Amino acid sequence: HKVSQQDLTTKSGWVKANKALYAASSFMHHLNEIITDPADSYDFKTIQFWEAALKAQTQAAGYEMSNSGARPKHLLLAKLSLAAGPLWTNAAQAHGPNPSPLKNTATAWSAFMSAKAEYHESVTHKEKSKPGMEIARLQRALALLDTAQNVMQTGPILDARLQQELPQFSKMIHDRYTQVHQTNTEPIPTDVREVRGEVLRKVPLPMPKTMTELKTPLFTNLLGPPARQAIAAFQREMDRFIFEMAAMVEEKTESARKTLASVNLPHSLTAYKQEQSGGGIPIDLWHRVDKIQRDRKISMLKQDLWGLRDVAEQARSIFTITRRQLSEDVEMDTLFRQQNPSFEGHDVDEIQRSFRSSMSNYEKLLAKSQEGDSVLLQRLEILDTDPKYKLLQFPKHQLDRLLPGTGENQAPEIDTSRLSRLLVELSALFHDREVTLTMLRDEVKNYNIRGKIAEVSPDSPNLEQDYHQAVIMAQKSFSGIAYEIQVNIDKQMELVETILQENERFMDARDAGASSAASDSCIAMIEDAIEEIDQLTKHLKEGKDFYNVVIPKLEQLKQQVGDASVRLTVERCEFEDQAQDSEERRRQEMEDARMAASLAENNGGNGRDGEDESRSGGGARGDHSPAASHPGAESVSHDEPQVRVDDEKVANLVAMDFDPDKVVEALKKYDNNMEQALNELLSC
Repeated sequence: HKVSQQDLTTKSGWVKANKALYAASSFMHHLNEIITDPADSYDFKTIQFWEAALKAQTQAAGYEMSNSGARPKHLLLAKLSLAAGPLWTNAAQAHGPNPSPLKNTATAWSAFMSAKAEYHESVTHKEKSKPGMEIARLQRALALLDTAQNVMQTGPILDARLQQELPQFSKMIHDRYTQVHQTNTEPIPTDVREVRGEVLRKVPLPMPKTMTELKTPLFTNLLGPPARQAIAAFQREMDRFIFEMAAMVEEKTESARKTLASVNLPHSLTAYKQEQSGGGIPIDLWHRVDKIQRDRKISMLKQDLWGLRDVAEQARSIFTITRRQLSEDVEMDTLFRQQNPSFEGHDVDEIQRSFRSSMSNYEKLLAKSQEGDSVLLQRLEILDTDPKYKLLQFPKHQLDRLLPGTGENQAPEIDTSRLSRLLVELSALFHDREVTLTMLRDEVKNYNIRGKIAEVSPDSPNLEQDYHQAVIMAQKSFSGIAYEIQVNIDKQMELVETILQENERFMDARDAGASSAASDSCIAMIEDAIEEIDQLTKHLKEGKDFYNVVIPKLEQLKQQVGDASVRLTVERCEFEDQAQDSEERRRQEMEDARMAASLAENNGGNGRDGEDESRSGGGARGDHSPAASHPGAESVSHDEPQVRVDDEKVANLVAMDFDPDKVVEALKKYDNNMEQALNELLSC
C-alpha cells in the first residue's frame, strides 16, 4: 500500500518504495519462522512465495533507485539487476510446480532483470570501445528477453508495469544490437565474464522495525539501545566466564589423569585384579574395545577430524574476507575524501565500530579454537603410528594371550580395596565438576537479564552506570557455582595426593610378589588408547558445536558488512552525480554570463541615448530588456544574490504550455530544481 502511494518517476519515490518493501519482506520472513504448524485452512506456501517475491521487489526497487541518478553507474546497476533475477526465481520455485499467473510473473521478471544486467554490462563495453564484447552481451540480453516474452505469451501476467516495459526495452536492445552489429569489425566472443550480483538487503529487519509506528505506544516495556547494549555486554562476559571455567576444569582433570598415569594408575590396579582372576583381558575392558571395533570408531574419527579442519578453514576464510572488506571500505573512503574534500557522507569508522568490536571477539575465539584444532590434528597423525591404537584392532583371543594369569605360584593377595575406593571418589569428583559446569551453562542461558535491566529506571541521570552496575550484580549471582567448582578442584588435589601414597604401598607389595610388568604395560596401553579416543571424540564434538554456532554468525556479519559497503558506495556515487550536476550547472552559468556579456556589448553599440534611457528605468525601451523578451534571461541586481535561471529548463516547461513568466519565477524560487518547479506550476 505504501509503495502504491509513491511517485515512482522520482528517485525519492523509489527510495521510499525500497524501504517499504524491505519492511514487508522482513515481516514475511519473521511470519514464516513463527508459524511452524499452520492450520489446514492456512496456505503456508503463500507466505513463502510472498517472502521471496517481496525480497525480489526490494532488490528491484534498489535497482530503480540507483538508476534514477543523473549519471547511471552501469557496473553497479548490472550487479543490482543481476541479483534480482535469482530472487525472482526463488519466488517462482516457492509457488510450487504448477503454473499460475503469480509464478509466470515471477519467472518473467527473473529473465527481464537478468536481461537488464546484460544490457548494463554492454554499456560498460561500449564505453571501453569494445563492440565485440558489447554485441555478446546484447545477444545474451535478447535471449533472456525472448524467454520473458515466451512466458508472457503462454500464460497471464499479473503486472501491468512488466507488460508495458518489456516490449519497449526489447525494442531498444534490438535496435542497439542492429546498429552495433552493422559497424562491428571485431570477433564476437562466445564466452563472457559472469557478473557477480550484489544484494542490497541481505539481512531481514528485526521484528519491531517491521511494524507500523503507532501514535500511542503498544508496548511500554521495550528496552532502548543502552539497555540492549548492557544485555549484550552481560552475554559476552558470561560467555567468556563459562569458556574460562570449562578450560580450567578440563585442565585440572587432565592434570590429575597425567599424574596418575605417571605412576601407572589405574592400569596397574586393573592388571593386578585380572591376574588374580586367571589372566586375559578384563571383560569390561574388552566390551569397550569391541564397541570401538564394531563402530569403526578410529576410521570415523579420522574422517571427522578432517571435516573439522575444513569447517575451521571455512570460518577463518569468512573472517578474513570480512576483515578485508572492512579495510577496503576504510581505504576507499579515505581516498574518496582526499579527492573530494567537500564530501560529508557517513563516517566509516562510526559505521564499522560495532562490526570491528564483533570481529575482535571472533578473532580471539578463532585464535583459541585454532590452537585446539592444531592439537587435535597432531593427535590425529599418531592414530596410524602409535602401537597402542593397533591393540584396539586385535581380536579378543590375541589380547588374552598378551595378559597371562599368575599361575600356580601365586603370591599372597594384596588388599586393594582402599586404593580402588579412592579412584572411584576421584572419578566422582570429575563427574560432579562436569555436572556443575552443565548447570552453570543452563542457568546462564535461562537467566532473566532483561528483567534485571528493566528494573533500572530509564529516567536515571546515570543510566549507563546503573546498567553497568546491574550487569555486575547479575554476574555476581553465579559466583556460588564458581565457588563450588573451586572447592571441587581443591578436594581433587588432596585426593590425588592420598591416592599416590596408597599406590606406593600397593606397588611395593606387588613388587615383592614379582608380578608381571608386561600385563601392566599392555592394559595401560589399551586404556590409554581408549581414553585418548574418548577425549578426541569429546573435543571433536565441542569443535563441531563451536563452528556450527560461529559460522552462521560470521556469515551474518559478513552480509551486514557487505550491505554497509554497498550503501557507502551508493552514497559516494550519489555525491559524484550531484557534483557532476553542480559542475554542469556552473559551466552553464558561465556560458550564460558570456552570452549576456556579448549581448551587452552588442546593445552598447546602439548609442549613448539608449544607454541613458535604459539608466532612467522608464519609457518604452524598458520593455525590450532581456527579461521581457527572453524568459530565463534575468537582469543582475547587486542588492541581493540572484539565481540565474536555466534556459533549457525554461524551454522544457514552456513547451508544456505553462506561462513563461510563471516558469521563470518557479525555477528561480527552487534554484533550478525542475521537479519542484513543476510541482509548483501544477499546483497553481
